[in-house]
Amino acid sequence: MKIAILTQPLYNNYGGILQNYALQTYLRRQGHETTTVNFAHTPLKLSVPHFLLSVGKRTLQKILGRDIRYIDPIRQDRETFRVDMHQQRFIATHIRKLDIHPPLTPEFCDQHHYDAYIVGSDQVWRPFYSPCITNFYLDFAQNSPARKIAYAASFGVDHWEAKPELTPTLAALAVKFNAISVRETSGVDLCRQYLNVAACHVIDPTMLLSAEDYLQLASSADTQESHIVSYILDYSPAKKTICESIAGRCATPLQRIGIRGKNGYQSIEDWLQAIAHARLVVTDSFHGTVFSILFNRPFITIANETRGETRLRSLLQMFGLESRLRSENTMRFDRLDTDNDWNDVNTRLEAYRTKAGIFLDQALKN
Repeated sequence: MKIAILTQPLYNNYGGILQNYALQTYLRRQGHETTTVNFAHTPLKLSVPHFLLSVGKRTLQKILGRDIRYIDPIRQDRETFRVDMHQQRFIATHIRKLDIHPPLTPEFCDQHHYDAYIVGSDQVWRPFYSPCITNFYLDFAQNSPARKIAYAASFGVDHWEAKPELTPTLAALAVKFNAISVRETSGVDLCRQYLNVAACHVIDPTMLLSAEDYLQLASSADTQESHIVSYILDYSPAKKTICESIAGRCATPLQRIGIRGKNGYQSIEDWLQAIAHARLVVTDSFHGTVFSILFNRPFITIANETRGETRLRSLLQMFGLESRLRSENTMRFDRLDTDNDWNDVNTRLEAYRTKAGIFLDQALKN
């Protein structure tokens, strides 16, 4: 089948890129032709008054010779959404995509004739992260005969965030899906309560592939297992202290990954290599936790309420690893690098993969 995948835009997000790579790879291995419809960023345009104000501030700064803090909104907007060269190379090599400026309209279906649309994964059904959220409910494909599927779609949180006036529209679109699956157990309840549809709970796309699949991607850099690897999305003084304290207690060097250096962001290959060979991973990231599990590395996950603690709890409960979740404010330092029962974890993972494969196979059948 010719399949279009809709997910969050592919920017400098390791988990976001790898979940899309994994879903494409899995579907291709099943004989399908896949393309990711990538919502390209629309550059910010300032109004004339806003532009004149910006110029005036810079002029005033030069005339007075004062250190007036000024943030160029256009430059900041461009830097935020600029894809780093390492991520560009990975995407160009491994992901087939079609850049589109949203919103999508019915004309898109008429032009491309896809046999199926798959929405997911990541927090595609969280309004805050998806400004064109009706597109992620396939509003543009309402009259298309293509299969309409949600795979591991995530709300990010365990409560309904869509505006009351938008909810009926989303519910009317959801009932037109041929199959819906969500990434968190709470998503099953949200679908039933607010969208009036049944949903299946499945694993994140990254888990459709094996650790060996990712080791083939990982760099051949000489990485020693003696490092405590820190992958923190929302760095704070408290988290910095936690990471340094853990490294000190383990008498092990600390290695921060996923940060921007002089040569840009770390490559996806090096990021994978670091996690795969870490003595212990400390992270507040959903996908940082996922890859720790895939590589069977001891880890500590710091609850990240801003990005959605629900998805972290749901993930860890699936594998009986709830004890690895810690609070930033009441951090416990017990069982830091204790190995989990990886045989049990891997057995559960195989069962979830089988379930996910059955879901996708049945959802794609005409």
